[in-house]
Amino acid sequence: MTGIEEIKDNELEKTPLNNGYNKGEWPTMEYYEDKKKELRDLISKKQSVDRALAALEEKIYKLEGAYLEDTSQGGNIIRGFDGFLKGSNYKKRTDYTDNDRLFSFSSGTFLKFLHKNDSGDDSDTSTSQKKKKRRKLDGDSSGSSKDLPYVSKRVRISFRTDD
Repeated sequence: MTGIEEIKDNELEKTPLNNGYNKGEWPTMEYYEDKKKELRDLISKKQSVDRALAALEEKIYKLEGAYLEDTSQGGNIIRGFDGFLKGSNYKKRTDYTDNDRLFSFSSGTFLKFLHKNDSGDDSDTSTSQKKKKRRKLDGDSSGSSKDLPYVSKRVRISFRTDD
């Protein structure tokens, strides 16, 4: 054997494809089973991390709601402290909205979770509530079209002609 042939034989011993199980170019069944087991382990690990993330986001959502509810009279960091400065006889209680949830709605995975739950819970809601949800998801913020269910979101269209 020449030096070049010995190098080629050594290269075949361990490649990324067969991981050293055989000297051929095709992976063995043992290699396939090892990778299959590794993939199963990684998938189960990902699922457990996803569950932990969902639990943490749910906890943040609840704590944020409790904070917004507790501080709605005096003021909070989201809406300001106007109620705190006006004194104790200023008892106007303002309910918080979903727009006040700064931390919960900054997570993309939590928004996907809420959107999935909203689409699954539509069976017990009325038609007008479904329309309101749809308008809210579409981003309709014009005051007059909220009162009229047949008015859709206004979109500006422009045509460009290249002469």
